[in-house]
Amino acid sequence: MPPSFLALALAFAAAVSIRTPVAVQVADELADRRLAYLAARSATMKQVLDVLERTPAISVRLRANPMLWRETSRKAAGRFWRGDARVIVLLQFDSASARPIEQIESVAHEMAHAVEVACLPRAIEIDGLVGQMLRRGHPVASAKGLAVETPFAQHAGREMFTEALRGRPAIGRLRELAEKYNLGPPCVDLAREARTVTASKIGSSRMAR
Repeated sequence: MPPSFLALALAFAAAVSIRTPVAVQVADELADRRLAYLAARSATMKQVLDVLERTPAISVRLRANPMLWRETSRKAAGRFWRGDARVIVLLQFDSASARPIEQIESVAHEMAHAVEVACLPRAIEIDGLVGQMLRRGHPVASAKGLAVETPFAQHAGREMFTEALRGRPAIGRLRELAEKYNLGPPCVDLAREARTVTASKIGSSRMAR
């Protein structure tokens, strides 16, 4: 994609009124813009947001972190823990060294991880969720300890990123991917029902810093 076209697309996404669901909170303007770009142009991302909105047991927080690469040697990272009544998922992407296109790709990938966690069977202890993620993927080296990569997140993240770059308006593939990677009946059912909303129905929410 020519840089000039990407710049125009990013400018368009920034201008669109985006209302991220209650289940997704953005910490800063850059995170808001990157998620807005994906939500405006990827049908699968719209389905992901819809599923997260209808999964009250999870709360997703997205933020740009200028220190992420220096601290972890990674351009994106996610972690989750159990709060009082729900699982909290914190997603971060590098905002210092990564190019805009890399930031968009990172957000797509981390959002795929978020919906995967949301669709796991609920466990009382967070260790149960970690164990399930490890069984679904494989551990990877991280400067701050164990990280997990999964085939679902790799495939779904790549799909949302590609859809956004091509501007596909069509039908999202979340149900298909949920079935392929065995996310279980609850997620498949939610993905089947997930509406493909237009950009005018999506918006933005700022998480308190």
